[in-house]
Amino acid sequence: MRFLLAAAFTLLGFSNLHAQDFVYRNDGPKHTGWIKEVKDSKGLKVMFWNVACIISQKKLKDYPQKLYHNEAPKNLIKNIKNLIASDDLRPDVFIFGEHCSRPFDEGGVSELLDKTYSYKFERDRYNRFYDQDNGMTIYSRFKINNKKIVMLQSGSWMKDSDMIRCKKKYGKSITGPNSFARDSWDRPYLQFNVKKRNKTYNIVAVHLPNPWPLMAKCEGKIKTALKIWKGKNNPNYRQGNILANRYSKSSKRTLMIGDFNAPKRQSVKVPIIGNIKVTSHTYKRVSQSMGNSLIKSDRGTGIHQSGSMKTQTSIDHAFASKDLKVKMAKIVPFAGSDHLAIYTVID
Repeated sequence: MRFLLAAAFTLLGFSNLHAQDFVYRNDGPKHTGWIKEVKDSKGLKVMFWNVACIISQKKLKDYPQKLYHNEAPKNLIKNIKNLIASDDLRPDVFIFGEHCSRPFDEGGVSELLDKTYSYKFERDRYNRFYDQDNGMTIYSRFKINNKKIVMLQSGSWMKDSDMIRCKKKYGKSITGPNSFARDSWDRPYLQFNVKKRNKTYNIVAVHLPNPWPLMAKCEGKIKTALKIWKGKNNPNYRQGNILANRYSKSSKRTLMIGDFNAPKRQSVKVPIIGNIKVTSHTYKRVSQSMGNSLIKSDRGTGIHQSGSMKTQTSIDHAFASKDLKVKMAKIVPFAGSDHLAIYTVID
């Protein structure tokens, strides 16, 4: 079946897709040079895309960023199908963050992925409080070995006096019914390895919590910006610190990739001073251990914190141990989600 499917794609000319075959976001340069870079690079192709389970026609009208132009599900499906159809661009390992089956099933993508990829590894929910419908799903052309789902603990941050006042003031209404529960921010990461051409690649797929809107509501934007920059008393930093302690440049052939909710560069407007650029303490801690993110561009990958389409916030990252050769690492500005995809080729 896979042979027939591949042959059909080739006969139909899908193996020679071009930039115009994809749907790109319209809020910046299309950066279509990634296509040639992927074609020219040899190694394991790994793509991460937070596809935002929330995307559905009935919810689009309520979504604050309005980035989808009511075409998000269609654009998401088209881009994924075209990637799968291309012999040159099809990822060897395709990682979907905030994945839920409904839009994929309705668009025929679930069936196509199952036919194209021989191996699958998934986590259907993050914890009992949040993301009941959201998960992380990994599709691989190569056998997935040594699979582990490791829970990162968030700890309690209610000792902070501002958070205690916030809980008394807002109670359960602020971001969810259990926002202040001790383990409501716990998140897992998925660890596994694959082998291509007798080379083993260890992959750590990450989605850390996003406490910043809650903190901004409770403590104000300026204080939150300062805590993003230097604070340790939040679940995002605590989990990033655990990852930094477990993995480093000296790890064996390891790629850590995903949604860290940790800004590499965040523009924050401060009264009188004006806009300043802030790098999150979490990003600094992880990069101290692994090295800087492979994604060089300052152009944002996720825009949760802004209604603007031109935000510079980068919260999705990819880090590699020093024994991996990074052939390419790019932001791919596909339409279809509130996050941009990141594509890496490693050897």
